[in-house]
Order: sequence, then structure tokens, then C-alpha cells
Amino acid sequence: MRRNQALYLTILLTITVIGYLVPIPKVKSGMASAPLLSSSAESMKVSNVTSSSSLNASNVIIFNVTNEEISFSPNFYEKVERILSEFSLNSSLNYNILNEEIRDRVSEALVNYVKQYFPYLSYMKSLINQFDAISIYVVEQMSSLWNLKLLLENLDSVKRNVYSELLNVSKAVNEFEEKFYQTEIETYLKLNESEALLNEKLEMARKIYDSIVKVNEVFRQIYSKFNRVLELECSKGGLSIREVSVIISESNSTLERTFGNVLSNAFLETAAAWPKDLNEICKDPRQRSSFVAQTLARFVSIAPDSLSNDVGELFGLDPESSKTIITIALSLGPKVKREVLESAFVEALRLIYNVPANEAILLLGGIKGHAEARAELIIKYMNVTNGCIATAIRESVTTNSPLSVSLSRCETEGLLKVLNDLYGVDPLSLNVSLAYRGLTSDWLDYFAKETIYEKLRGFGVPHPIAFEIAFEGVKPSEYEVLYQTLNASGSLYAKEIAFAMAHSKDFEQAKKIALVNVFKGYVKELEASGLSQKAAELLLSYLLAWTPGLNDELVNQIVFKVVVTELMERSSSFALSQLVFKLIDVNEFVKELIQCPDIDCALEKTNELSSELASKFISKYTAYELLVGKDEKHPIFLISSPLRYEEVSKIKSVLSNLSGVRDVHFTGTDLLNEDVQLHVNESLNDVNLFSTVAVLLVLLLSTRSLKLTFIPLIIILIVLKVYDLVLFALSQVTGFVPGTIDLIVATATVLGVGIDYTLYATSRSREVGLKEAMKPILLASGVASTGFLLFGALATVFLPSLSSIGVSVPLAIMLTSTLGPLMASSIADVLNVEPMPMPRKKPGLAALSVEFPRLTVALALTLALIGVLTLRYWPPGYDLFLFLPPDAPSVKSLSVLEEYSSPGVIGQTVILLKLRNSSSIAEVTEQIDNLVQYFLESGYFDYAFTVTRPLGKFVSYDYDALKLLGADRFVKGSYVVIYLLPHYPPDSNVMIDYVGYMRSFLKKWVSSKNQFFEEALVGGESAINYDVSNAINNVILSYMTPLMIILSSAIFVVVFERMEFILATAISTLVPIAVSLGLSNLLFRTLFSIPMLWLVVPLLVTAILSIGSDYLVFYLYGVKEGMEKCKVRLNGECVNMLNVLLYTSSKLSKLIMGFALTFSVAYLSMVASKIWALREIGASIGLAAILLLISVAYTLVPAVLALVYRRR
Repeated sequence: MRRNQALYLTILLTITVIGYLVPIPKVKSGMASAPLLSSSAESMKVSNVTSSSSLNASNVIIFNVTNEEISFSPNFYEKVERILSEFSLNSSLNYNILNEEIRDRVSEALVNYVKQYFPYLSYMKSLINQFDAISIYVVEQMSSLWNLKLLLENLDSVKRNVYSELLNVSKAVNEFEEKFYQTEIETYLKLNESEALLNEKLEMARKIYDSIVKVNEVFRQIYSKFNRVLELECSKGGLSIREVSVIISESNSTLERTFGNVLSNAFLETAAAWPKDLNEICKDPRQRSSFVAQTLARFVSIAPDSLSNDVGELFGLDPESSKTIITIALSLGPKVKREVLESAFVEALRLIYNVPANEAILLLGGIKGHAEARAELIIKYMNVTNGCIATAIRESVTTNSPLSVSLSRCETEGLLKVLNDLYGVDPLSLNVSLAYRGLTSDWLDYFAKETIYEKLRGFGVPHPIAFEIAFEGVKPSEYEVLYQTLNASGSLYAKEIAFAMAHSKDFEQAKKIALVNVFKGYVKELEASGLSQKAAELLLSYLLAWTPGLNDELVNQIVFKVVVTELMERSSSFALSQLVFKLIDVNEFVKELIQCPDIDCALEKTNELSSELASKFISKYTAYELLVGKDEKHPIFLISSPLRYEEVSKIKSVLSNLSGVRDVHFTGTDLLNEDVQLHVNESLNDVNLFSTVAVLLVLLLSTRSLKLTFIPLIIILIVLKVYDLVLFALSQVTGFVPGTIDLIVATATVLGVGIDYTLYATSRSREVGLKEAMKPILLASGVASTGFLLFGALATVFLPSLSSIGVSVPLAIMLTSTLGPLMASSIADVLNVEPMPMPRKKPGLAALSVEFPRLTVALALTLALIGVLTLRYWPPGYDLFLFLPPDAPSVKSLSVLEEYSSPGVIGQTVILLKLRNSSSIAEVTEQIDNLVQYFLESGYFDYAFTVTRPLGKFVSYDYDALKLLGADRFVKGSYVVIYLLPHYPPDSNVMIDYVGYMRSFLKKWVSSKNQFFEEALVGGESAINYDVSNAINNVILSYMTPLMIILSSAIFVVVFERMEFILATAISTLVPIAVSLGLSNLLFRTLFSIPMLWLVVPLLVTAILSIGSDYLVFYLYGVKEGMEKCKVRLNGECVNMLNVLLYTSSKLSKLIMGFALTFSVAYLSMVASKIWALREIGASIGLAAILLLISVAYTLVPAVLALVYRRR
């Protein structure tokens, strides 16, 4: 037997050693792949309806930058996104993404509006120019007929005035005619005198002119003759003075001979005075030229005196005049042109007769036979001042026409001028008067009517109407005359113009009425086409005030005024108008558009405005501080991609090198969960070491045997390694993955029950044998496993993520309950370990319980009631940060996020409002925003995103405008979605507790708004944790506890065949559960101000139901054995059952105390952890083990059984 046991132990030890030496891959624990909650949970319903918000991200990167400019710099965001993409990360939202989205949305809306609206501007410009052209046309038509209106209004007076004018004209004509007749007679007389004078002067002038020409001609001839003679004589070889003198003097002409004699004398005198030999002049040309010049000079000096008589006799001139003429003619030289001779003639007239140069020139023209010169001289000599008469004389002289014809025209012009100067008479009247001189009154009356008729016809009045008015005296209505006149001329707007002129006192009033009547028709058409009444009235008022004659600036001003008015009146056509026009100067924007000649220019100006507008839009309408920090120095990137710490350090090192970056923080769901796993595992390793030492110490103190102390430790190490191998094999075959919580519970359970089963097997196997000792162990492990199996089954329905506990923990219990006792018995035999001695001393507490059972039960039930009330007042909750130490990186980063932005970006609270079929979004926007505002004012939420706040701030109740900003993203079928960003971390107990209040409030709110809404659901991160907590409480308290009691009782009845054991089992289970939960809750709430985690409830209850069943089994087995050994019986029953109870308590109290203490210490060791969640689990279950010990071995079970047996 010992050989077989040694072999068995050798095999297990070999497997264990190999398992510890050879690294076998451990099954990776983590969050279960199953859903956290069942689909019927309210938070899961919300999750099924809503999709992830762009603000919700699994991870967040928070920058700390040096200045605000970086937070708004697109360049910074481009650099960061480029770096993130290198690490395969994607930013789902940041300020740059928001800015681009807003700019695109606003720009698109504005561009579409401008595209639709700009043709209206162009049309309005064209329309106003057309109106101006119409007004110009209307005013021109009115101006041309305004005198007609005045004529019609004063027709009788006009007729009298015309008659009087004609009479005055007739008188003035007669007077003028008499004066003109005298002027005509005088003109004829002066003309004759002037002609005689002219002839006389022309005769005189002709003599002078002829004499000058003749003298100069003779001078030229003798000069030429003198040169020839000299040349001839020199050619003969010598100069003969006598011969030259004789030849010069010879001539057939008297005048030429006289001139020759004088020249001969001049030659002789020059020759006599010549200082040199005369023959030399023939040889030297210069001497000859000088000789000739001196001869001529001498000739010119003596000629006037010598020749004056001869020339005077020849031309009938006096000697003085002859001298002057000879002097002038000879001074010109022998070679002179005709023009010079004419100038000499003018000079001669001035010198001789003192004739002005201009008259002399005219006389020269007269001599030449020019009629124009002759006419001008006659006019000059007549001294005519009348231009018309001078013209008549000029025409008569130059054309040889009768002067009377020309003077008749002067008569007419003079008459017209006189009458026009005196009376301002119409030329028509003047013509009539000139045609009929000396009119009688009848003829004047006729011609007065004729004048009126012609006036009317001159205005375009049709002949029948003009004739009736002028000759027949008919007086038709002023409107009719004006209308028929305008209509006959083909004028547009004849009725409107005629009506305005007929009903106005002055031109301005008529213009205004006419334009009003004309424009009204067009304005009505514009209103029918869609122009607002206010804009139409404004357009009409400006047209009346400023037309006609609009320039481009005035046209633009009218367009601007009308367009802005229309824009405000019809702003609903542009859904974003109420939002955009609060951010920009609408007037300036419209002015810019009006200046544009085409749509491309308008779109260019719109695009220029988009960036500035987007920035203002974000600042006013979006919760942009979420993405740049409240101080605008903490830009935030929401990361949708998974992120782990092994990547964080690499990314952080690169991002920290960016210019202006002080620090970079990382947090989020992924990193928080990774921190939880990392720190929980690290803490568990420390706790396990501490727990092992503590358990060994407790075992040593309780067993006082090194062998009994280390045997359980060795067995637990073997069981844990076998457990790892079994889990690994199971995961490889089935793909089963245990949760982190599973391993915590399984490890602690193996440590606790492993010691219990080992010590029990070691102690009892020597007494009753291994087979008998295994019966209570297997029964206890079966009940314990049943508890965890039951929890796993219920969790499958209510908490799928925790259902794996129903496999992991029962497997650990089964391995512990089989391998542990077997190995303990074998080791004890091999090592010859003596069983732990059982004390025989009667325990005092058990004796009191048996003595005062009612008091004991009453006190226990009172404590249980207090525990239940404590749970109702402070229900279990959840706080993720109880699983993390304060120095965890993700927690530090989350505090930064909480300080500068909102922790809600990593876990929103979601409200679903279901609309009734008869309701529309547009009807309920105000109610929705009031609800949102209520929650924001509660202080539990920082921001809200919904249909009225698609960008995080209140915008509008206009759903059409809101849709352009993405409000339709918050409508899912018949549900309106509200995203609330918590002020506190979404996994904190503050927010989780508030979910209960929200649901209660919304239920009442929906009932008050039942005409719009059917129901309201609350979901999101906080709500999921709230539902998990409630589901845990429901599973444990409503299902698992009663079912476990029923199952345990049934098992105990079958095994022990004692009905009283059922009552003892029920009370000893329920009371410790209530007291443990209440006491733990009270402890955490009062001493540490933290909630009792909902995770503690299933673990504590399961531990009580499972481990408590061990203690019950061991105790009740002892009671059964005592009953069987009882020697005094009555009707088959032991007579002294109270002694049996005391005997069992004294026999098993130390054993059960050892079990409880080691189990309690194993869990209480978790209090040494730096993680509050482990502290709660350890403290709660450790305390529960002590309460179970007291309940089973000392108080409740003995008291309940004592009450039963006392009755018997």
C-alpha cells in the first residue's frame, strides 16, 4: 500500500516539477468575448440602436503645448496625423478635423446659397436699370406734354393772349416797316455816294499804282542797258566814257530817254570821281561791281528831283507826289517782284493820301477788279453798322443782284428780332403776321384760332380733337386729350401718364403719381413671383425717390437695400442663415456680392469668407474646447484604433520632439484596461506571496506541526500547476478563455478549500479511513461546485461576460477536492504524519447558543436585517479606478483630460427618446433641448450632443438648419439620440449611481410628455456598469441564493435524512450573506467613502454558499456521527441531542476554525494590495469566512438545531 502511494506521489511530483521547470504557456486571461450583458438590459438596447459617436474613442492623446496658436495650427495637426499613420493609428476626431468639417459644411451651404441667390442679384440689377429706363421714358413723355397740359388748363386765357399778341405784333410790324423803309431809302442814297467816292479813289489809286510800276519798269530797263554798254565797251579793250554816256541817253521813249539822261549824268559824275583808271574796271569784276553800285546810288539820289515833272505830267500827278512815287519805286531796286511793288503801292497811298493799310489793300483789290474788295470799300464808305444790311450790300455788289431782294431778307430778320425781343412771340405767330400785314379783327380772330390749332397739333394732339378745341370751342376732359395724344403717338403707359398729369398740380406730383402707377404693376408681378411684400415696398419707395437717372452706385444701393430686406424676409430658404448671419456682417457680404460682375467672382468672395466664418462658427456653436482644452493649450486627438503600452512609449518619444510640445499624455479604454490587468496581476503576485506566508503561519499556529503546515502548501502548488495544465488543454481543445476575475477567484478558492480538504483528509483518514473521510469532502466540493455552476448558468442569461466562472472555479474545486485529499492521505502515510488532535473542551460560545437559542437566532436575524437595510440604502456599485493605483499612467492622463477637457469623451451617457408615430423632430426640438439643459445644469455632465446641439452647443430649434450641421446623425429611426459627456469619469461610482436617478426622472418626464414620446432609455458606459451591478444583485439575491439553499437543503436531506438540517442550512446561509454584505458595505462607505463593488457581491455570496457548504457538511457529518454513537435512545432518537451538539462543536470547532482562518487569511492578505478592488474582495470574503465559522460552529447552526431538539 505504501509502495503504491509512493509511486502515485512520485508521478504527481514529477509532473509538477516538470510543469514548473518547463514553461507551459499559460492561458491568457482577459475580458470575455461574450457580451457583458444580455440583450434585454436597457443599456444593451441603447447600444443596439446607437452607433459609435465620432466623439467616443477607445483612446485619447492629450498634448500640452506652449501657446494657443499651436492648438489651432493645421500644420501641427498634419504633422501629428502623419506620425500616427506611421504607427497605423487613426485619429477619429481632433480640432483640425472639426474645423475642416465645419468649413466644408458652412462653405458648401453658403456656396449653394450664393449659386442660387446670385442670379437673383443680377436679375435685380437688370430689373432696376429697366425701371430707371422706364422712369426716364415716362418723364420724357410727361415733359413733352406738360406744356400741353398747361395750355389745356388755360385755354381761354391762351386764346385771349394769342389774339392780343397778334394785335401787338401787327402794330409792331407796321412800326418796324416804317422805320425800315426810311433805312432802305438812306441805304440807297449812301450806296450811290459811296460808289462815286469809290470810283474817285480807285482812279487816284490806279494812277499811283501805274506810276510806281512804270518808274520801276523804266529803272530796270536802263539798269540793264547800262550793264550791257559797260560789257560791250570792256570787250573792245577799253572803256570810252563818251560812248557809254551817249548810248545810255539814246531811247525812243520819252520817259526812258529822260531816265537815260539822268543816269548818264550820274555815270559821268561817278567816272569823274573814280580814283583809279576806268579801264581797270573791265579787268577786275569787283571794281566794276563797285563802280556800277556807286553810279546807281548817285542816280537814285538825283532822280526824284530830276524826273518829278516828267512823271507828274505823264500820270497827272503833282510834283511832290511824283517825287514820293519815284523815290519809293527806285528804292526797291531794278530787280523786284510784283508783291513788293504792291506793298510799295500801299506805302505810297499812306504817305501821299494818308490811306490806312487795310483800305489801301482793298483799293488795290478794287484796281484789280475784285468785287469783294469793292463791296467792302462801299460798306466802309457807307459806314453801315447793321450786319444784315452790310451783308445785303455785299451780296448785291458781288453778285450784281438787286439790292432790294437782299434788303427784304433783312427786313424779315429785323422784324423777327424786334418782335422776339419785345414780346417773345412764337415764330409761328410772326410768320402769320408777316404774311398778312394790316389785319382786321376778324382775320386776327381767325388767325388766333389757327395759332391755337397749330399749337395743339405741335403737341401731337390728333386733328379732330385739336380742331374741336381751336375752332369749335369744345372742351374735352384734360385726361382724354392727354390720353388720346399719347395713344396716337404710340406712347407706352398712356393711361398712367395721362391720369397722373390730369390729376396733378405740378410736374413733380405728376411724375410721382405716374411712376407709382407704372411701377405698381411690375411690383405686383414681382410679389407674385416670390418677392416679399416688404422688399417690394422698399423697392418702390427707392425707385420713386431716386429715378430717373440712376448711376451704377445708386443702382447698387437700391439692390443692396432690397436684397438685404428680402434676405431677412426669406431667410428660411437658407437654412443656416440665422446662424451664419449672426457671425458675419450681412450688409458687407451683400455689398461684396453686388459688386461682382459674375458668379465666379461671387464664389471667390464666398470662399474667401469660408475660413474666417468656419473659425467664428466653431467658436460660437461648437464645444471646441473639448478638442483644444479649456486653456486652449491642450489639443486632443481621439484615437479609434486599438492602442497598447508597448506602442505608447515609441509614439510618445516621436510626438514629444514636435516643436512647441511640452508633454504628451495617453489614456482611454484600452490603456485603462491594460493598466487594470497589469496592476491587478502585479498586485496578485505580491498578494499571493504574502498570502502564502500568512497561511503558513496560521497553519503552523493552528496545527503546531511543520508536516501538517507544509503538506497543504505542497498540495496546493501541485493542484495549481495541474489546474494550469488542464486549463491549457481545455483552451487548446475548446478555445475556452477564462476571465481575469475567474483566475482571482479560482486561485483564492484553491488556496482556501485546498487547505480545508487537505487538513480534513489528513485528520479523518486515520480515524475512519480515506474512503469515509472523502465522503464529506466530495459532498462539500459538490455543493460548492454547484454554487459556481449555478452562478455560471445564471450569468449566461444575465451577465454573459461572467459566465466563464461557472467553468473555471468548479474545475478548480473538483481538482482540489480529488487531488488534494488523495495526496494529503498518501503524504501523511509516507511521512507518518499524526492526525491533528481534536480538542474536547466545550466551547463557551456554542454553549451559550445552545442555552439561549432564541436570543441567538434573534440577534442573528437582527444583524441580517441591518445588513439588508444597509444594502438598500447603499446598493453595490462600480468604480473602475478602484482597480487602478493613483500612479497608473492612464489614470494620470485621465486626470489631465478631466481638468482640461471632459472625461466623457471616452465614455458617453446616451439617452434614447422614442417618438410617437404622430410626432416629428421639428415639433420636439424645444422639449429635447430643455431636457438636455436640465441635465447639464445638474453638474453631472459637461457637454451634450443631440439634434439641437449637433456641435455641442445650443444652436437652434430649426431642424432644417440643424440637419446641415449633422443633426440627422442623432436620429435613429423613431429614436432621438442624446449624447451626454459626464463631468466625472464614466466608470466612476458617481456617474454610475446617477444613472438610476436619470432613469427614474426620465420615466416621469416621458409620462408628462406622452403626446410626443413613448419611452426613454439610458445607455452608455456608466449605464452598462449600472446594469451590470443590478444584474449581479438580481442574479445573486433573486436566483442564486434561494436556488442554492434549495439545492443544498435537498442534498443534505438526501445525504443526512434529517429535515431539521434544511432549516439550519437556510438560516446559516442567508444570515451570513446578509450580515457579510451589510457589514462590508458599511465598512467601505463609512470608513473609506467608497462603494462596495458589485463584483464583491457574486464573489462573496458564491464563497458563502460554496465554502459555507463545506463547513456545514463537516459540522453536520459530526452531528450525524454523534447521533449514531448516542447510546440512550427513545423511539430510535438520541435522547440528549443538546449534548451531541456540544460534543460536535467541541470536536470540530478547532478543525473548522483552522479551515476558516486559513481561508480568511488567504483573502484578507489582499488587503495588503495597493488596489482598492482587491482590498474589497479580500476584506469582504475574509470577513465572510469568519462569520461563517461563527455561524456554523458556534452560533446559528447549534442554536437552530437546539430549538428543534428542545421542542422534541
